[in-house]
Amino acid sequence: MDKQITTIYTRCATPLKIRSAADGTPGRTIEGCAIVFGQEGLVARYEDEEIREVIMPGAITRELLDRCDIKMTLNHDPQQLLGRSQEGRGTLSYDVHDDGVYFAFDAPHTVDGDKALELVRRGDISGCSFAFIPARGGYKVSRSKKGDKTVYHCEVTAVREVADFSLVVTPAYPQTSVSLRRYADAAGPDAAMQSAIEAQAAEMERAAE
Repeated sequence: MDKQITTIYTRCATPLKIRSAADGTPGRTIEGCAIVFGQEGLVARYEDEEIREVIMPGAITRELLDRCDIKMTLNHDPQQLLGRSQEGRGTLSYDVHDDGVYFAFDAPHTVDGDKALELVRRGDISGCSFAFIPARGGYKVSRSKKGDKTVYHCEVTAVREVADFSLVVTPAYPQTSVSLRRYADAAGPDAAMQSAIEAQAAEMERAAE
């Protein structure tokens, strides 16, 4: 997997919140949970296969996050930047708890910031996500059968880098949903995502043999 660097986008259905200002008026601080530990989510579903993944506690630590350049975005689009933490400093804050990683940022007074704030306030955006690169040897794969379908289970135990946290329109899985996309692929998000999903499926098949 390291030869073809892949980011994995994990969505969680933990509700986003807007923190009120000190005087009780509506604030601009958006907070939520970007990373959920110990919840198996769906990477991809085919007619005869499923790929599922779980981020284990300890795979992502405060020390790791403090070494990363983490961008807070809308739908993983770096052009829709809402905040940023560079080596633990910046406009994006986070805390690592037993059940996951929680974040907070003040929506900037920009078109994208105002849009994010309004969409979260209305409930049109209700989930969040993060992009990461697994560490070499930082995952274990097993295989099981569910009826006629083969299910690959990937347990992520170590992460090399966290690239972003993101507000996403629809958390596609009740607890955690995972999709894959090649990191910085010029083919565009849709083609790149499908290509990386297929590569991850092939990798899991080899690992489970």
